[in-house]
Amino acid sequence: MTDTTRRDFLMTSACLICVVATGCGKDDDGTLDAGNVDDYANGVLTYIGDGVAVGKDEGGLYAMSTICTNKGCDIGEDGELTQDLITCGCCSSQYGQDGGIITGPAQDELNFYEMSFGEFGQVTVHTNRDTDASTRFEPEDE
Repeated sequence: MTDTTRRDFLMTSACLICVVATGCGKDDDGTLDAGNVDDYANGVLTYIGDGVAVGKDEGGLYAMSTICTNKGCDIGEDGELTQDLITCGCCSSQYGQDGGIITGPAQDELNFYEMSFGEFGQVTVHTNRDTDASTRFEPEDE
């Protein structure tokens, strides 16, 4: 083996070890840790990062996308989120609590995601599983 070939082999091996041992390079599994059930107050929409907000109303918890359907801006980072009105800071599109468009230029509604609950009230948002805007989630009684 020449030095160049040996170096290429070692670099390739290192990358393979990284993928196998730590999972780097794998696709996102579509889940997002959203903290604890107790972190959410009724009537508040909270940006949790990665283009997702979690809200709570009288029906329970819900998770929705904060990615504007017009230009793809993350409204949670560049915009305004309230319980009743979601405004994109890039294009001024406005959405209602149901993700429906109030004013454009956006043409499509915001997505809503399924949620699940773990031990001690841990909340997980499943960004790979859409649900209806009216769906609410509550942890099962222990």
